[in-house]
Amino acid sequence: MNTRNSLSPQRVALTAAMSLCLLQASTADAAITVSDSYHFLDNRSDNSVRIFAGVRQTIGALNVTPNPGSTPSAATQIIATQDGVHYTSLVYDPVTVAPNQYARSVGDGMLFFNAELGENVPYNPSTAGWSLFGRSDPTDAYAAVGTLPSIEGATVLPFVSNMRVSGSGEDMTFNWGVYEDSSHDSVRVQIWSLDYKPGDSISGDILFSRSFMAPDVSSFRIGDYADLGTLLSGDKMYSVEVSLIDRRDESAPVSNANILSRSRSFFDFMLLPEGAPDGVYLPSGGIDPTGDTVFKFTIERVTPDEIIFIDPLVAVGYDYAIGAGDPLIRAVLLPTGIGDSLYDIELWDGSAWVPFKTNVLGGEELVFDDDGVDRFRVLGIETTAGLDPANPLAFITGLRFAEEGRFTGTMTPLTEFVSPVPEPGVLVLIAAGLLGWCLTRRAS
Repeated sequence: MNTRNSLSPQRVALTAAMSLCLLQASTADAAITVSDSYHFLDNRSDNSVRIFAGVRQTIGALNVTPNPGSTPSAATQIIATQDGVHYTSLVYDPVTVAPNQYARSVGDGMLFFNAELGENVPYNPSTAGWSLFGRSDPTDAYAAVGTLPSIEGATVLPFVSNMRVSGSGEDMTFNWGVYEDSSHDSVRVQIWSLDYKPGDSISGDILFSRSFMAPDVSSFRIGDYADLGTLLSGDKMYSVEVSLIDRRDESAPVSNANILSRSRSFFDFMLLPEGAPDGVYLPSGGIDPTGDTVFKFTIERVTPDEIIFIDPLVAVGYDYAIGAGDPLIRAVLLPTGIGDSLYDIELWDGSAWVPFKTNVLGGEELVFDDDGVDRFRVLGIETTAGLDPANPLAFITGLRFAEEGRFTGTMTPLTEFVSPVPEPGVLVLIAAGLLGWCLTRRAS
C-alpha cells in the first residue's frame, strides 16, 4: 500500500466534538507558522517515485514549523476542510528542496470524515478551496492557520512525450515535446532520487528543482547546473520529472502557491556511460492493475527508415508490444556486450509464445518479416552478466517499424525464466516473478 497517499482510519475518523472545535476556531496557534500554502489540479503519469498516478487535487504548505525535521520532538498536526464538510489530514512530507513541507493529494474513492453525517464517506472532489487548521500539541484544540484558493476553471494538462536522452555524465541532456493542446505557461524540471524515504512518507526524494517561465522549454542539460552535478552518482537510479504548469498569475513567479494546474511526467534514468547511443527514448513506468511493472513509451513519430533506441530495465528477458493503432515492429537490434551477446526470440501465435529464432547476435538487425509483428519476447540474458535490474539504461534496444506512425507501446521486464503461457490480454504482457522483486525493492 502507498502509505504516503492513503488515508488510515486513525487520520480521517475525526470526532464530532473535534469538528465543532474546528468550526469555532478563529485564531491561529501562535506556536505554528504556516506559509507558501498551495492547492492545484495535479495530473500524474505512471511513475517509480511512489506517488499515485492520475488526476488528483494536491494541497499543502511548503513551510510548516515546528516539524519533526526542525524539532524532533514536534507533534505538529495539520488538517484541511473543504466546504466545511470534508476533513483530511496533511502528512509531514519533507524532501531536500522542501524540508518543512506538509502535503496531501486527494482523489476519487478516498475516504473523508463528513461532519454533517458524522462518519467517513467517499469523497467527490469539488473545485472549492480548503481551510487549514493546525496544532502543535495533540492536547490542544485545532486553530485556523490558513486558507487555500479554489481550482475553479483549472483544466487537466497533458503529459510530455518523446522523452529522450543523449550525452554522458554531466553532458547528459533530456529532450521532450508537447504534442497535445495545452494551456500551460511554464515548465518545471525536478530530479528525484529513488532511494526511498523511510517512515510515513516513503516516496523518493526531490533533490533538485528548477522552474522556467516559458511554455516552450523542451530540453535540460545536467551540466548547466553545478549544484545538480554534485548531487548525482553514476551508480544510482533517478527519475526526471517534467511538469507543465498553468499559473494563477502569469506575472508572478512559478511557485506552488501560484499553480492552478500542472501535469507531471516521470522518466527513470541513470547517468549514461560514454559510447551510449544518442537519442535514447525513455519510458514512463509504474505498477499496472495486475501488479506488474510495465514501462510505457510515447513516441509521436516513427518511420521505416530509422531505428529508435529504447531503454528498458535489465532482467533475464523482456516482452515488447505495440499500443492500439501503432505501426507493427518490423525488426529489432539488440545490444552487444551483455553476457555472450546471444539471445532467443519468441513470437506470439495467438495463444502462446513460440520460438522464432535462437542465438540472435547482438549488434545485428533481426527482421521479423516485411509486414511486422505486434509483439515479441527476448530471452537468454544471463544473470551472470551482473547487470543491475534497476538500471533503465543497461539494455538499450533498437526497433524498426513497418510503416510511419505513433508508438505508444509497452515493455514488460522478465526477472526469471518464463515458460510459454497463455496471454491474458492483447497488449499487456505478464512478467512472471517481477512482483516479488518489486515488493522487495519497495521494502528497502
